[in-house]
Amino acid sequence: MIFKLSNIFCLVIFLNLISFSQSHVKFFTIISYNNYSMDGLKQQQNELLNGILQQNIPAKITESYPAYYGFKIGFLIPLKDDIKSTFSIGSSIQHGSTAGRIHYQDYSGELSIDQLVNYTGIGAMLQYESHYSSDFNLGYNLSINYMLSSLSNELHFQVGNEIQNEILDFSSSSFGIEPEIIPSYRLGLLQIGASLSYLLYFPSDLEYDDISDAFLVNENGARVDINWSGFRIGAFVSISL
Repeated sequence: MIFKLSNIFCLVIFLNLISFSQSHVKFFTIISYNNYSMDGLKQQQNELLNGILQQNIPAKITESYPAYYGFKIGFLIPLKDDIKSTFSIGSSIQHGSTAGRIHYQDYSGELSIDQLVNYTGIGAMLQYESHYSSDFNLGYNLSINYMLSSLSNELHFQVGNEIQNEILDFSSSSFGIEPEIIPSYRLGLLQIGASLSYLLYFPSDLEYDDISDAFLVNENGARVDINWSGFRIGAFVSISL
């Protein structure tokens, strides 16, 4: 419901602001390679591994929340546009994911714990873009994003013909602030360039989907948080209509 209301809110902003601008509305997409902090989940993964090793199962961490691809789409509406610079306001939707994995397999069976995490964020954006020439622009963006996250713990245990599978789902929500620099070249209605940004995410607890007020915790009882903070680099393409 929150996601649907956010979409409606952004549409209302779009319809109201467009009447104030005589310039072209810019629609953009960014395909990025994102790094993530994930300190809380990495600590919890190490605790899981230690518990497995104490059972004399020589499992290993094969994935520990590595950098991975994500994308962002959105629009910008110029409020002030002249030869030297453009000031715009807009909105974006973005998505990203990563994963952790503990695994062991031999002739007698297999053990795996896959922890799949992803987020979807919707944000409000401000952009100041300097026009250094008729072709080259340098944009300075600032976004405030509301982000919905999910964690799926997929547990698989097999000994001989005996198989046990279990899935535990958790969710979380918080805000992130993302400053961004976009150097780009104009090719007619198109702009092509690069994106360099850092997402500062406010870590949030992971609540169990099947039981309200039940949270993922460490061995000491402290809640495990999710943290999407990290640098991002990507390719930027926009079209002005």
